[in-house]
Amino acid sequence: MDGTPSDHAATADGSSAGSGSAEVAEPLAERFALYASLLDAVLASTSDGVLIVDEQDRVVSYNRRFVELWAIPDAVLAERCADQALAFVADQLDDPEGFVERVRALYTDQDGDPDWPESDTLRRRDGRLIERRCWPQEVHGRALGLVWTFRDVTEQARTAAALVASERRYRSLIENALDFITILAADGTITFQSPSVERVLGYAPEELVGRSVFELIHPDEVGRARQVFVRLDDGSGASAPVEVRFLHHDGSWRILEAVVKDLLGDPVIGGLLVNAKDVTERRRAEERLLHDAFHDRLTELPNRALFMDRLAQLVKRGRRPEPPGYTVLFLDVDRFKAVNDSLGHSAGDQLLMGLGARLERCVRPGDTVARVGGDEFALLIDGMATPSAAERLADRIHAAMERPFPIAGREVHASVSIGVALGKQHYDKAEDVLRDADIAMYRSKKLARAQTTVFDSTMREQAIADLELETSLRLAVERQEFVLHFQPIISLRDGWPVGFEALLRWRHPVRGLLAPDAFLVMAEDTGLLVPIGWWTLEEAARRAREWWRPELGRPYVAVNLSATQLAQPDLVRQVRGVLARSGAPPESLRLELTESVVMDQAEETARTLERLRTLGVSLLIDDFGTGYSSLGYLHRFAAQALKIDDAFTARVGPNGEDSEIVRTIVALADELEMEVVAEGVETADQLRIMRILGCTSAQGYHFSRAVDEAEAGTLVERVWEIH
Repeated sequence: MDGTPSDHAATADGSSAGSGSAEVAEPLAERFALYASLLDAVLASTSDGVLIVDEQDRVVSYNRRFVELWAIPDAVLAERCADQALAFVADQLDDPEGFVERVRALYTDQDGDPDWPESDTLRRRDGRLIERRCWPQEVHGRALGLVWTFRDVTEQARTAAALVASERRYRSLIENALDFITILAADGTITFQSPSVERVLGYAPEELVGRSVFELIHPDEVGRARQVFVRLDDGSGASAPVEVRFLHHDGSWRILEAVVKDLLGDPVIGGLLVNAKDVTERRRAEERLLHDAFHDRLTELPNRALFMDRLAQLVKRGRRPEPPGYTVLFLDVDRFKAVNDSLGHSAGDQLLMGLGARLERCVRPGDTVARVGGDEFALLIDGMATPSAAERLADRIHAAMERPFPIAGREVHASVSIGVALGKQHYDKAEDVLRDADIAMYRSKKLARAQTTVFDSTMREQAIADLELETSLRLAVERQEFVLHFQPIISLRDGWPVGFEALLRWRHPVRGLLAPDAFLVMAEDTGLLVPIGWWTLEEAARRAREWWRPELGRPYVAVNLSATQLAQPDLVRQVRGVLARSGAPPESLRLELTESVVMDQAEETARTLERLRTLGVSLLIDDFGTGYSSLGYLHRFAAQALKIDDAFTARVGPNGEDSEIVRTIVALADELEMEVVAEGVETADQLRIMRILGCTSAQGYHFSRAVDEAEAGTLVERVWEIH
């Protein structure tokens, strides 16, 4: 456009000033049309809703977005009344009155030069948020109206709220997490520290920032930590775990488990990101669990599992050429059950703890002392492989046990039986070494208390034989492979049997007929003696019923009652049941008990025997004279007969050895109105002397060996015939 504004000035009344008026009007119209076109383009392209109002509150212009945003009908805008349009806006808001007040204030405060642009955020009833802005149109300081813009900021607000919430969550997690986050420079300098470190390690974050992390890692582990950092410092973004001891603010060391990630190339982090947590208590718990898994809880000694692991290592080493030797000692506490039974299990526990402590003092620091069972201990001695060295160690152990253990205000004496196995190249398994030491210990146990036995191969052979015997014996009980033989007990008045002693035999399917000496010890050790004893009593009672003649008062059957049977709480009930099932008259059955069995816990035994006597059975004390019997108890036992041990019978003779002992026993029996049976009579001289000394009856090879049921029955029939 040509010319200047001064050239196209208009008169006050709007008329043309000169011949150039028509020429000026045409360019102005074009310019206004251009401006209007530009305004329409701007209004159409903006995402804001726009409403332009003149100074007389008339709608000058608006865009399609404004209409869409508020869904204003065309009829409202056709009126060109801004109040109507804004009232339509107000009707859609949560707070229409507040909006109206703010609009009214714009007009009343306009002359007061309010702060422009004026803005707020409106909330529609449908929950959407609209940002409103308003500012005046001015030309040369003159207000020509207002421009309103409306922008839907719902999604931006939601995004901003989500971001704020996310930031709050992040900060809360950082500040309250059990873990803490550290950012390190490449040289290990701490550049950022999360606040949660104070809860974990006691430091305020600012105390750590700027310090080298290597100052706080335990000196023994700095090298390992540096290696991790070196491996990561290659820009690869890799991560690696590391566990170190870290200095707590209080001076203690805590175990930290951390993951280090290389974010040196990250523009935001720009360092090594460390996520760490305190695992001290967890590691201590794991160590305790591991300790408990391999140690005895009572004595704190290694248990069987740890002992076997260490022994297995030595066995493996023993396969090498010329290996250093080792020795295993297996120990069992003698009569430990007596301590538990008399003083209680707490006292037994104290004894085991004291015994373990003494064993540790008997060996070197590198040797192993383990509790491998209830009252069983095992020692593993590396570098010892000779019997003499092992026996010297065993002697030290026995000597250490000589001093009493102070327990529960008492002095308790304890001894141990020891088995020794010498580690040699021929062992392939740790179990075999311990087994052989165990076998040797049981040999010591059988010999006497406080003994030591060094294993040899014959013991294993015997152990295998014992195992086979035990297996066969259990089958014998199931299959009832036992039979009874009977040895006559002869009256020294008429020379005829007054009774028979029932003697157990085992008809072994391979070895033939076995006497009790071949299996009774095993039966007692395995607990089979009780069922065998009851079977014997049942069978003897049946024979007694068949052979007994009341008019003759003979022959009775005598059956040995073992200490194990006597200790059974239902003994009297069992005997009563045997009599009922067999139908045997009580007087046809005699129960034999050895003097040692009778005198063990004599008070309780006396009460039991009194109850047996009430059943009507007779009692006979066997092997009399070999022990020590209180005369008071002997009277209370109310036995019907005493049986003189065959050791005394064997020594009576022409020169009168032991005759006085027999005469004393007979005199005692007469005083107590008891019969006397001489056992083991093998010669005519012994018979003559026993008759002279006053014995009432006798048994032994001079009369007859034990015979089977058929032969015994024949003898019984002859007794019936003669009498």
